[in-house]
Amino acid sequence: GYPAAIDLWSLYLPQALRHFMPKGQLERVRDLCEQALRGCPPQYAAPLYLLYARVEEEHGLAGSVIRILERALTVLPPTEQWNVLHLLLAKAKQLKGPLACRPIYEQAMARNPTIPLALEW
Repeated sequence: GYPAAIDLWSLYLPQALRHFMPKGQLERVRDLCEQALRGCPPQYAAPLYLLYARVEEEHGLAGSVIRILERALTVLPPTEQWNVLHLLLAKAKQLKGPLACRPIYEQAMARNPTIPLALEW
């Protein structure tokens, strides 16, 4: 259980990536990431979500990256949301264009009103 499990997942997931990705087993890696996130307290989840998003960016679908980062925003504590929001907006701009950023930013502001009105990205 958590919090001890975060150390185990942090060690295991990178090794699993090195083992399964050359074999083309993206679904297995996705399943492991979902298992790691299941039951994970919000204060420990940020590194797992970022790893999961990186896997999808490098080996999966662009839409999945955005979906995972949006999911992270709904789960993470407000102190962690700022960095994830910056990454999400950068990825949305890169993958879908600048017009995709506005709805993401508006949803983030609706969930967390402490987000500053101006971002530099």
